[in-house]
Amino acid sequence: MRILFFGGHKLGGITLKYLINQNKEIIAAVMSDTNKKWYQGLEKVADEYNIDLFKVENINSDEFVSKVRNDLKPDLIISVNFDQIFKKKMLNIPDKGCINIHASLLPKYRGRAPLNWAIIKGEEKTGVTVHFINEGIDTGEIILQEEIEITKDDYISDVLEMVKEKYPLMINKAINLIEKGNYETVKQNKEEGSYYGKRNPEDGLINWENSAEKIFNLIRAVSHPYPGAFTYLDESKILIWKAQVIKAENKSHKTGKVIEFRDNSFLVQCGSNQLLITDFKSETKLKTGDIFNGK
Repeated sequence: MRILFFGGHKLGGITLKYLINQNKEIIAAVMSDTNKKWYQGLEKVADEYNIDLFKVENINSDEFVSKVRNDLKPDLIISVNFDQIFKKKMLNIPDKGCINIHASLLPKYRGRAPLNWAIIKGEEKTGVTVHFINEGIDTGEIILQEEIEITKDDYISDVLEMVKEKYPLMINKAINLIEKGNYETVKQNKEEGSYYGKRNPEDGLINWENSAEKIFNLIRAVSHPYPGAFTYLDESKILIWKAQVIKAENKSHKTGKVIEFRDNSFLVQCGSNQLLITDFKSETKLKTGDIFNGK
């Protein structure tokens, strides 16, 4: 079965390499022609295994659609962390269809940054879904779905590692099912779902009026390898990578106030409860009594 692989990021590269080593017939790989490092990751694998790699600004252009239809002639198209939307004229080319893998339990958390959003919202589980691509955003019929537990101590890097293990295995399993014609799909119920948009670095600004639990979820969601949660002391930016929620009924402190230092950590008053900041980066020396001027 002739497979055309569209992808980006490390997850795209890892999945492509796994499929090649599983002797899948990858006829070529496609990535966006972009300077954004987040969507790069296929070059090294394509070079190592001598796979033709196309860098394309618009996959739905008449020129590229014609090349796929007349020259590449795929039976199946796979999308892994690809950042462009497939239009109808591309979707209609492969006889076996087009499939995508998405890091959520669809129909929940359709759209961008699903893992970050799930942690921000305090979810206790997420998952990975392989689905057929239609003209909507992550709305196609589901082929496979597996859950991933999110513990209260998990940061985004921990969840990404769990997802990284599932991506190649689930895509490979979906290919085998499609090739044999041995699968049943589940139609998504949009009324049970949700959609979230992309996140930007500035979205990591902390609002100290929020509860310690809500701020903690934000910190976990945008910590490494993302830009990080942050606040300001006057004009100085402080990046916050890790923290712990401290239950405290004392509301006499102003929100955003540094209450005390504990070794290399410091305690901050939130709208309710407090946060012990255990990993941070600051270009200015912090002291007890400082008040952060976040939102």
